[in-house]
Amino acid sequence: MILWGALSCLLAACASLPQGPWVGPLPDGRQVIARLEARRLAVRSFEMQGAIQVKTPEGELHGDHLISGVFPDRLRADVLGPFGQPVLTLVNTGSRLIVLDYRENQAFVGPPSRQNVARFLGLALSPAEIYTILAGSVPLLPHEKARVAPAPEPGQAQLKLLGEGGAVSQAVVFGLFDFAVRRAWLEEWTGRDRPGTEMECLFGSFVSLEPGDYPRSIEVKDRHQRQIILVSDQLTLNQAVDGARFEMAIPPGVPTRELK
Repeated sequence: MILWGALSCLLAACASLPQGPWVGPLPDGRQVIARLEARRLAVRSFEMQGAIQVKTPEGELHGDHLISGVFPDRLRADVLGPFGQPVLTLVNTGSRLIVLDYRENQAFVGPPSRQNVARFLGLALSPAEIYTILAGSVPLLPHEKARVAPAPEPGQAQLKLLGEGGAVSQAVVFGLFDFAVRRAWLEEWTGRDRPGTEMECLFGSFVSLEPGDYPRSIEVKDRHQRQIILVSDQLTLNQAVDGARFEMAIPPGVPTRELK
């Protein structure tokens, strides 16, 4: 199964900040990748607060979220249920994943692997990939070919990346004004006549922030009918985040389980 883990090989870290709107013929693949990478690297921290929905074949969770992130992969997510009751706190310090599940009254500590993250979020994403998506971008597929074509929506275009061997491809729809990602998805050929969508990201409710438009609505879903929807009514970028946000002491008496 191919998931966003195939995208962890991100591109040149020396990209400059995004430039102004694109004027003239469509940019080529190299130019689009450079501009998308510049947007990714422009977000060094974020804090967001709002509503969260988690949907899986086993059930649904509706609540509120408070999420902080510092580049490249430090994260803290607090999820609150009805009446503001805490449901889950997840912290990635950069080297350790710490999770406090209030419903089970149990803590979990271990390496921040995709497998461990998926245990609590349902989606097999690394902390760095989660940071990238929450910052309004997507990891880009290591590829053999890249091409750009017009998108159906005015002022937008689509980047298509063909992975090595041709079994996996990625499409990224972006705006030509500031290269904000609007939608992205991965497809995998598994012998069927048509490829299946492995994972998809949808971005919406854009707000104007430096250095461009950024989404207040983020939806991530996969082929297993697992879905996370975040709608943030408060969003700040590139402001100082208190380092204490990424420190969490497990309450006395709470059982702790080591994750592999």
